[in-house]
Amino acid sequence: MTSSIAKPRTASTKRTSLWLLLLCSALMLPLLFPPFYCFFLAPVALVPFAIAILRRPMKWRFAGAYYLLGAAFFLPNLFWLIPVTFGGYVGLALFVALYFPLFAWGFHRLVVQFRMPATFALPLVWTAVEYCRCTFVLGGFPWFMLGNCLTPVPVLIQAADMFGVWGLTFLICMANGLVVDLLRLPLVRGKRVNPAIIRLTAVTGAVFLGAIGYGVFRLNQHTTRSGPRVAVIQEDLPQSLKDDPAKGAENFQKHIALTREAAAGTPKPDLIVWPETMVPAEINPEILNLEEGLLPEEGRKIVEEAKGYDRQLRDLATSLNVPLLVGAPGFIPNEAHGIRQNLTLLYLPGVGQAPMEYSKIHLVPFGEFIPFKTVPVVGSIVRYMTPIDFDYSLTPGKEWTRFEIGSQPVTTQGPGAGGYTFSTPICFEDTMPEPPRQMSWRPGSEGGKTDFLANVSNDGWFYFVELDQHLQADQLRAVENRIAIARSVNTGDSGFVDSNGRIMKLVTDSKTGSSIGAIGTAAETLPIDSRVSLFTRIGDLLPIVCGVLSTLIVAYTYARPRRAA
Repeated sequence: MTSSIAKPRTASTKRTSLWLLLLCSALMLPLLFPPFYCFFLAPVALVPFAIAILRRPMKWRFAGAYYLLGAAFFLPNLFWLIPVTFGGYVGLALFVALYFPLFAWGFHRLVVQFRMPATFALPLVWTAVEYCRCTFVLGGFPWFMLGNCLTPVPVLIQAADMFGVWGLTFLICMANGLVVDLLRLPLVRGKRVNPAIIRLTAVTGAVFLGAIGYGVFRLNQHTTRSGPRVAVIQEDLPQSLKDDPAKGAENFQKHIALTREAAAGTPKPDLIVWPETMVPAEINPEILNLEEGLLPEEGRKIVEEAKGYDRQLRDLATSLNVPLLVGAPGFIPNEAHGIRQNLTLLYLPGVGQAPMEYSKIHLVPFGEFIPFKTVPVVGSIVRYMTPIDFDYSLTPGKEWTRFEIGSQPVTTQGPGAGGYTFSTPICFEDTMPEPPRQMSWRPGSEGGKTDFLANVSNDGWFYFVELDQHLQADQLRAVENRIAIARSVNTGDSGFVDSNGRIMKLVTDSKTGSSIGAIGTAAETLPIDSRVSLFTRIGDLLPIVCGVLSTLIVAYTYARPRRAA
């Protein structure tokens, strides 16, 4: 019996079927993610794309069609980047679209030349390519990771603590690959079902049953203890308002008012978290300790303003007797142009700024640094695409800071007995697996596992759909490292995620019930999970192995092309 995929007979039919297949995947892929949450399409979303690849030789004209599929996916679905930089939005979307033909090339070589079943080839190549897209070039772009779409199914995402979101991506692609094999391979050989179909179905079914069983086991474990009560605050501040210098002091006072409201809650919080860069002045020690008498008038005004904000935060933490975590810009003067940073700072009651601070390490291209700015010609084009007409690039930090708060009164030497440790991924750092993993655990004598994470973000740049997609990423980071996460984000979604990836509570509007655009506070006692996950220990091992295997097999198909004969 021949393949169950009917072969088109004319050139016109071939072209029509190609575009119909690609259109089907182009329509299904966006539906997997917020605001649609159609996770049930995940096992088939890549099937039309894969069938189109296997029906045709891997020639340039077809590679161009696959590139257009990538562009058709990313251009409309990254529209939330337009307020930051229209040129950067277009450039980024057209660049990441290149990963679609890259996948097609590798997938075609493994299935057609190496004769690997699509059940294994599709997850192997897609996981490797997705890892490359999310990790390399421009710092990586970790958006629309296929595994993210499973967050509405808590029992399935528990497997992320073994191999990260990459394991979930692999699982989804395996299901797609099985469907492709069921369509392309003979279903019957002789008078019985094709043994290859039986084996592939059995293996895929066993993997899915194993993932479900593992999820049930993990969800029913009792591995947590009560941790600190953390409060997050949220204002509704679009970026246009936040960037208005005249509004800076007003916005700061709004956050102080919300902080007093949060501190008045019962029971009283052990920590109150502000969103990213909501302090409108550089208040790092390098600025506060400058000798005003040695500065020109403009410099004295900057230091005076910084000391004013610092004093208000010191007094607020002391009067409320609650530590405050705030986001603020940082500036370190030097003989050149100075070093600009994105910081989180901890204010302790009766102490002021804690001696530790965190400077964001993983910076966002175009938003926080200008990529390729020193490359001739390319640098000029990139600078034209940026949202600001000067070099606003930040300098990344050097270490993953671990903050401490104590349940007993703190001193200048640190927290009292019974304290808690936490780290603070800033903005998009929580959308990729590696930064939260680095923050969550230090091996051996370096401190063990962190108690919780506090993500601070300024999503006021973006439209609503980005906010829910960002929250979805946090759910995966929580499972990967078995760690609870508190989020404080201007405009939404501020709230809490437990170590099983479930949303515990969000700041919501009393009328709409939505977190997006809500103004208010929320507090929750965070669970501290004793589990140290396999992913926390091994990191991105799975996609690296997928990449190495895919590369070796593709190289082999070129070295020994007769293998396909």
